[in-house]
Amino acid sequence: MIETKKMNPMRLRPISESIILEEKNIQKLFKKILISECNFLVKGNFFYHTLLKKYFYFSLQFFTQDLFSEHITLGEFSYKDKLIHLNLSAWLHLNQDQKLNVLRHEFAHYLLYLENHLSFFQQTAHGEEFKKICEKYGWSKVVAKATLDLLEIKEKLLLHNKSNQQSISKESKIKKLLSLSHSPNRFEAELALLKAQEMINESQIEYLKQSQSLHSEWHHYQYAALEVVEQCRLDAKLKCLRDLMECFSFKAILKYKEKAVALEIVGHRETLSQAPDIFHFLKSQIENWWLEEKKRPHQNGKPSKSNFFAGISHGFQEKMRLHEFELSKLQEAEQSSEIQLAKMNMNLELEKHFHICYRRLSSIKSTFQINRESFSSGAFYGKRLELKEKFSTIKTSLLSFWGN
Repeated sequence: MIETKKMNPMRLRPISESIILEEKNIQKLFKKILISECNFLVKGNFFYHTLLKKYFYFSLQFFTQDLFSEHITLGEFSYKDKLIHLNLSAWLHLNQDQKLNVLRHEFAHYLLYLENHLSFFQQTAHGEEFKKICEKYGWSKVVAKATLDLLEIKEKLLLHNKSNQQSISKESKIKKLLSLSHSPNRFEAELALLKAQEMINESQIEYLKQSQSLHSEWHHYQYAALEVVEQCRLDAKLKCLRDLMECFSFKAILKYKEKAVALEIVGHRETLSQAPDIFHFLKSQIENWWLEEKKRPHQNGKPSKSNFFAGISHGFQEKMRLHEFELSKLQEAEQSSEIQLAKMNMNLELEKHFHICYRRLSSIKSTFQINRESFSSGAFYGKRLELKEKFSTIKTSLLSFWGN
């Protein structure tokens, strides 16, 4: 891993067509390294390790890091999902040689993991074994170093940050105005909403001008993915949480890794920052309900638990569908067709970016013994589920953006 400090745990995967296209271009560059420098046979996203006589998966994807941090991580190899993660913001400011060296460095970590699997976690990350792998493939000492010369990169990032601070300040003002638009004072609410819409329109014009630059488009991506939890195996509780998260303007997906499964959330940048809080609130709530429920005499272990969590997600989804139906009937009389169109656009854009990020999806079928009493009990709790007030404005703030 090339870094000077551990990465920020709130790490987003940016999603846009141009970013995914760039990931594919880097993948091609990566393949050239595997073929011409490592002499590996490559088929699709798999390479054949001649020493281990086996095919292994390889891929990469971007992540974002807080540019105001003093320490910048350029890349990281993840042994669990066989991915090389690259810092998008820093990557844009690397020259071609630096980019190649980052890829070589992270791939050296991958090879160290494969060739010294048993002792991988006991070794120093950039110790003698790591250096031997770099030497084996004729890579320079620059590749073996834990850090690159970041001075020039940092200067470029500081310039970017300076111009970015103005847009961050504007976003903060817009959020305050949107919160004021819910004021019980009708005059104050309308005035705040009009001002917010005016500022959003100005921001969108600025964004369209800036988007002429590909780098600027990458910095202004609107959708992202965020991993909220990772655990050893899939269970009914995690599947329940996946279903519940999808009720809040998010898309959720279960990702399988080596001896682990993770829940990843896709959403708009305006709301994704709240995803971890919502997830942990829901997790705590359903765990407490199960602690109460399992004291009842009819509960008999794992089948009851699976049915109970399935019932919670079913009950809450039913409640949300009813709520959406009642809300739509009410809004038909109160809201303009523009707001209705904004809702449709919001859902379509979320679906579109989800499929941009995950082009190949497979479904998981699970079976468990039916326990109608546990399922009904879970559904009862699901219909009672209420979120904290601070989570209730997620769709409202998004619709304000899409309605312009």
